[in-house]
Amino acid sequence: MNFPHWVSVFTDTLLLIPFIFVLFGSIVITIQTKWVQLRQLPLLGKTFLRSLTKKDPLHSQSTIPSYKALFTAMSTTIGTANIVGPIIAIGHGGPGALAGFLLATLFGCATTYVEVCFALSFRSKNRDGSINGGPMPYVKEALGSFWANVYAIAGATLLIA
Repeated sequence: MNFPHWVSVFTDTLLLIPFIFVLFGSIVITIQTKWVQLRQLPLLGKTFLRSLTKKDPLHSQSTIPSYKALFTAMSTTIGTANIVGPIIAIGHGGPGALAGFLLATLFGCATTYVEVCFALSFRSKNRDGSINGGPMPYVKEALGSFWANVYAIAGATLLIA
């Protein structure tokens, strides 16, 4: 066995374990939220269409309109990798890879929903009036500072790799 093959086997195994863990967690979250990603599709469409036709009464110079927030959230969730990834996966693994992508995306929507809800629930105002939010506050609040540090190290490692 040559070195590139060994590295390929190692990285495939290393990536498979977290993928299975995250997919199983996403399925559990989907069941716990009673398929929120499908139940809320009509509300998503209504909110989007309403934002295009009416001026948002809560919108001011210091806030973002709801449709822009929706597009920003969708663009960061979908990303370029989810557009190019299925094409590469189909090329390497065949059409079954697309089914895997669709299932992961379907269950991942519930995970994103819960993550955003937690981020909004655990945000706080700083002394200067700015808002502190995102995953770090709720990981620290719910699981403790040890896991918040693990999350920060994992995020930094992903940025470097």
